[in-house]
Amino acid sequence: MAQKVRPEARNKDDAGTVLPGSRATRPQPGRTNYVHEIIETIVLTAIVFFVVHAAAQPYRVEGPSMQPGLRSNEYVLVSPIVYAFGGAPQRGDVVVLHPPTDPNQSFIKRVIGLPGDVVSITPDAVIVDGKRLSEPYLNEQGKNVVPECGQVLTNVKVEPGQYLVLGDNRGDSEDSRCFGSVPRNNIVGKAVFMALPLNQIHWINTFSSVFAGIK
Repeated sequence: MAQKVRPEARNKDDAGTVLPGSRATRPQPGRTNYVHEIIETIVLTAIVFFVVHAAAQPYRVEGPSMQPGLRSNEYVLVSPIVYAFGGAPQRGDVVVLHPPTDPNQSFIKRVIGLPGDVVSITPDAVIVDGKRLSEPYLNEQGKNVVPECGQVLTNVKVEPGQYLVLGDNRGDSEDSRCFGSVPRNNIVGKAVFMALPLNQIHWINTFSSVFAGIK
């Protein structure tokens, strides 16, 4: 047989009558509760906005420097928090950055050299710590072209706290061949996802196998 329970009677006599001096009333919603709910909603909305904004920000790609992987007018989601908690950019990461020559601009490039790496860049090859990279993400048409602002780099050591970046379209990219290595503080975040157009959405490939074996 199931055991039954009933709510405990408070402030009542044995007959269930409300005792003198006590009142049993249902709280009525008033202006104070209404204002309180509005404030809670605003605060919650603000928290959600800032969390989402910190986790991923949309950026529109402009120009051909990251073709064929990224093209003009495509939108990518960039995460500023990927590197925020002790993490650091890795070789192959596609990042949004402010070039040291003009911090007001935002570029999107691929990380090639980390602090301490020795890098050589010629029209024919990129060599990192003695390893010649085989780069499947390059634009074949322009991979052996040095842009007007660029230069050939020979055994350049990347300084502490600096990163060497290149565009995938080497013949049409203003990158570390033009403005040198990029301070860590100039890197906004990692481009993690292609968001638009909808028929092109995908995770952005870092091609980690290209850099395997480099310490």
